Amino acid sequence: MKRKHRILTLFLLLTCALARAQSNAAFDSTVVETGEAFTLHLSVMGWGAEPEQIDFSAWESVFPPENILRESGWYLDGDTWTNDITLITFDSAKLHLPPLSIRRRDGSTEETNPLQLTVVPTPSPNDPIDLADIADIRREAFHWLDAVPWVLLVGGLCAMAALVWWLLVRRKQRGPRSRTVQLPPHELALRELDALARRNLWQQHQIKVYYEALTYIARQYIQQRFGVPALESVSDETMYRLRKTDFPPELLPPLENLLHTADRVKFAKGEPPADYHETALLQVRQLVQQTIPPPPAEPEKK
Repeated sequence: MKRKHRILTLFLLLTCALARAQSNAAFDSTVVETGEAFTLHLSVMGWGAEPEQIDFSAWESVFPPENILRESGWYLDGDTWTNDITLITFDSAKLHLPPLSIRRRDGSTEETNPLQLTVVPTPSPNDPIDLADIADIRREAFHWLDAVPWVLLVGGLCAMAALVWWLLVRRKQRGPRSRTVQLPPHELALRELDALARRNLWQQHQIKVYYEALTYIARQYIQQRFGVPALESVSDETMYRLRKTDFPPELLPPLENLLHTADRVKFAKGEPPADYHETALLQVRQLVQQTIPPPPAEPEKK
């Protein structure tokens, strides 16, 4: 009888290991706009140790290093290692992305599922939205997540086996370990400006897309650095609230001119002088560089 119990336990543990050893990749949205940040969620199950490295070489032509804005780092949620990565792109396209390779500590690797992503130009509020231009409506191919009932059945068997193993071998953990890697607002803004400059949008006569992306970067930095809700406010309201902060007064006129110029481009189909495009990018870069907060003072040594 005892021998049968041991055989049954080993069978359950083997089934658990086979069922849980899997990796998955998913975007928080399969349709994004140019210049809009979005998140890639990576998860791996059945790994005893923290994953070591993600190989982005298969995506480098679409998402170079400067388009990877921030990474949460691997954290354990139950028996699943999770990593949330924020990305950005400025080119509209329908992307078919190959699997990513995730390396274990022992040097072996495991691949995620492939992904699809539709990047559409940022529309003007005055332009009608044609859903047919965003994505075709079609039935998706079968995915392993469709087999949820079977996954639940195997998961129940795994839970029973894991409970016995947990009680006999390991101490109960007190919660998931979290490690967050996030860029300061000025570093994020400067990195996004570098990425925007490399896109050569205004040189390709994509004036509207260029000013939408440029003012998004500026408004996002102002909101994070000075606590002004610039992403949700109109230009005049943003300037009114910004004047009540410690924002340098000498930087207010060029910023106000940029916001109003961008409004004319986006809403009135205006086009500023050709020599202003590069000047606008330089002014936003100077705004960020001149408002970097000073480092905290070191405590005096006694």
